[in-house]
Amino acid sequence: MRATAADARPVDRGLASLIEAFRRVARLSERGAIEEHDNVISIATGMRVPAFNPTFVVRPPHDPAGAMQRVRDFYTRCGLAGDVWAWDDTAGAIADAATGAGLVAGHRIPCLLLAPLASTVSTAGDLQVRRVDDAATLLRFNDVCAEVFGLEREVIAVLDEPWLLELPGSALHLGFVDGAPVATAWSYAIDGVALVFNVATLDGHRRRGIGEAMTSHALRGGREHGCDLAFLQSSAAGRPLYERMGFGHVVDMQTWSVP
Repeated sequence: MRATAADARPVDRGLASLIEAFRRVARLSERGAIEEHDNVISIATGMRVPAFNPTFVVRPPHDPAGAMQRVRDFYTRCGLAGDVWAWDDTAGAIADAATGAGLVAGHRIPCLLLAPLASTVSTAGDLQVRRVDDAATLLRFNDVCAEVFGLEREVIAVLDEPWLLELPGSALHLGFVDGAPVATAWSYAIDGVALVFNVATLDGHRRRGIGEAMTSHALRGGREHGCDLAFLQSSAAGRPLYERMGFGHVVDMQTWSVP
C-alpha cells in the first residue's frame, strides 16, 4: 500500500506513510526483516515489543488462512512477538483466519489525522524544547520514552543507534524543565505526511500542557519538511489532547497479537 499520488485520500496517504516508516526502520536495524505477500506486509524492527513489529493487512488476502500462518512463521523465524493490524472491511475478512492461526484479538487503535497543519507552536510554562542532534541527547530521549511507556531500557536500545539521527525527514524533540528531560515527541516526514510518534511526558509533569507543546513542536518539524497533513496512532488517554488540537478520527485498527 504505497498511496503517494497527489489525489490519494488523506487517510490512505497517512496509512501508506506509516507503513513506509516501519519499513525504513526495519531496513536500518541489524535485526530488521520484511516480508510482503498477498496484501500482507510483515515487519520486524528487532525490538522486543509486539507493537514495534507490526504486520499490516492492507487488503483482504486471497488466502486468509495461509496468510495468517505465514505471519506466524515470519515472527517465529525472527524470534520476536508481533502484532497484526487491519482496518475497515479487511479486519472482518481476516478475523476467522487470525483466530484459526492462534492469533489473539486485542484492542483497537484510533488513527487521527490533521489537515492542514497548524502554523503556531504551543508553549507550556518553563518547558524548553530542543532538537535531538547528538548521540548523548538521543540516549536521554530514549530514557524518557522507556520510563513513560513502562519498557525495560534494553528493549528500545535499537533506537539508540546514530542512524536514527540521520533519517531524512526525521525530527526528534526533547523537552526539559529545570534542565531535566521530561518529555519527548518524534515527527517523521514521508511523502508529505508528518507522522507523529512517541509523544510522552513523565509522571509529575502531566496536565501542564507539555504534551500539547511537544506535539506542536513535532508538527512544526513536519511543516519544515513540506508536509501538508499529520497522522498518528493514539492511545485512549491521548486522544482528547489531539482532538483539542484539531486532529480528527479517521479509522480504527483492529489488532491481533502473534504469540
